[in-house]
Amino acid sequence: MSESDVGDVRTSMVAVSERLPGVLHCWVQNFLTWLTGRATPGQSPLFRSTPTLQVGAAAFWLVFGAIGGYVAVTSQTIAWLLLPVMWLSVVSSARRFQVSIFHSSVHTVLTGNKRIDRWIGEAVSVVLFIASYDQYYRDHILLHHPAETFGTVLDPDFVFLAKLGFKPGKTKRQLWLQLARAVVSPRYHLLFFAARVKANLFGGLRRSLLVFAFYGSLFAVVILTNQWRAVLLCWVLPITLLYQASALLQFVCEHRWLLQRQSDQSAKLHVGRLTVGRFLGAPYPTHRGPAAKALWFVKMIGHGLARIAVLVQGLPDHDWHHRHPRSREWANSVYERQRDMDANHPGWPEDYREVWGLLNAIDGVFELLSSMPPELVSVEPATTSLDEFVTAM
Repeated sequence: MSESDVGDVRTSMVAVSERLPGVLHCWVQNFLTWLTGRATPGQSPLFRSTPTLQVGAAAFWLVFGAIGGYVAVTSQTIAWLLLPVMWLSVVSSARRFQVSIFHSSVHTVLTGNKRIDRWIGEAVSVVLFIASYDQYYRDHILLHHPAETFGTVLDPDFVFLAKLGFKPGKTKRQLWLQLARAVVSPRYHLLFFAARVKANLFGGLRRSLLVFAFYGSLFAVVILTNQWRAVLLCWVLPITLLYQASALLQFVCEHRWLLQRQSDQSAKLHVGRLTVGRFLGAPYPTHRGPAAKALWFVKMIGHGLARIAVLVQGLPDHDWHHRHPRSREWANSVYERQRDMDANHPGWPEDYREVWGLLNAIDGVFELLSSMPPELVSVEPATTSLDEFVTAM
């Protein structure tokens, strides 16, 4: 399904619960809004979320996944089979902490207090072993967001992709093969993890002390209890290899990288065209026979897994964030984006764009890159060899 042929996928799903009583219909539609990342016109949430609720929910599922994984690993029963579910819980909540809570703290829209937001962001980054607050602020706020560098070869986020070989001039097939190799490539994961080590252990005395305090305490408990296998499987594996694979799959299609700004385009028009809503779901079948419904249900399970593992929290409507980066309503972004559309996107010259399905979103970016001349990135971007890996994610 191409970006120009999406139809009204989300509205078609209203038929899923059209015969249910009002309350159940509302619950089903709000669930589908969460799963797809897309609200229906005029839809309101059952309740409005808050930054506090978002932090609490992410923390709960992170701890639940870690403890559940420990129980599964140490059990002598078939509870081992639950380990992949616990990995999913850890990865999903860890990514939520990074792309939503840490991200909001850097924009100072988590609590609205710059000092508190900084300390919360720093704590999150220490636990997840990712870029420090200062490092992320520099690359994300000062270099990624400005219209002059957003999506260009000067954007640190694109530098990350260029380092991995996602450059103009390659065919879509070559780019897809590049992605498939990178997700499982030891080189990619080692580079990414080396960047995390550099950011956390060589990022200044205060940062190093915070990291040693947290992980030193964790490893002390591990040594005393001799639970190396359990900790490696239920914590280290999901926040390294699985986290890094999830980050790459979403990051490669986050924007329309290198889309050139025309001389007659305003900054807002250009930013709007660089961002696309990435939603998850398939049109509800107009022919509602049992086989069609069953196939739709199976497809939605796949989209649901992508929602949990890759396009978490506000990533589907990340285009709304780039239009309203200072909004305190990021916890309700799925509804805020639709409300902005219903109001005819005041202050912005063009309507929102969207694509349905993670694979379609990636394919659209690869199609764009493959249509560009390779000389757009004729010189390797001048950055350090590791920094872009940790700040891009």
